[in-house]
Amino acid sequence: MSRATKGKKRIQVQVDRNLYDDSNEVLADIGISQTTLIKALLKKSSCRGESAV
Repeated sequence: MSRATKGKKRIQVQVDRNLYDDSNEVLADIGISQTTLIKALLKKSSCRGESAV
C-alpha cells in the first residue's frame, strides 16, 4: 500500500450513464471534480450528523 492511499478508503458507485454525463457537465462548468463534490458532501453530512441531501 502506498503512502498516498494509507488511511483512505475507495468508494465506487454505479450510476445511470445520463446522470454521470449531465453531472460532469455541471461540475466542469463550476470548476470542481466529482471527487471534490463527494468529499464535500461526506464532510458536511458527518459534521451535521445527518444526511446532507
